[in-house]
Amino acid sequence: MADAKGIELVQRLEDFAIAVIELTRGFPSTPEYWEIRRQMIRSSASIGANYVEARNARTRLEFFSCARISLREAAETAWWLHITRRISREPLGLRIDALLREVSEIVSIFGAITRKGRYRS
Repeated sequence: MADAKGIELVQRLEDFAIAVIELTRGFPSTPEYWEIRRQMIRSSASIGANYVEARNARTRLEFFSCARISLREAAETAWWLHITRRISREPLGLRIDALLREVSEIVSIFGAITRKGRYRS
């Protein structure tokens, strides 16, 4: 059961990273958006990459260390989405709002995972 949930989360994180990449394709071609695009793609893809690494961890300590990195990357992605939301116009705004809701849930998931590790370690 736990493995099925883990696989489901991997897929969800992959879908999220792809949605972020697709969002950034609609960004204007200006220097500020180039940097935001680069940072947003990197941090959103890193959430899932670190979770996959956590799933392959050899120890509990290694698992929770990778999960904490996923949490930090999710928080960073939320930051870039908030910045982009403030400087962009519709229709990007509606897509950003949906991604902000998703990343908020992802932050909650990894927050719960890392809290669990903190109390059991």
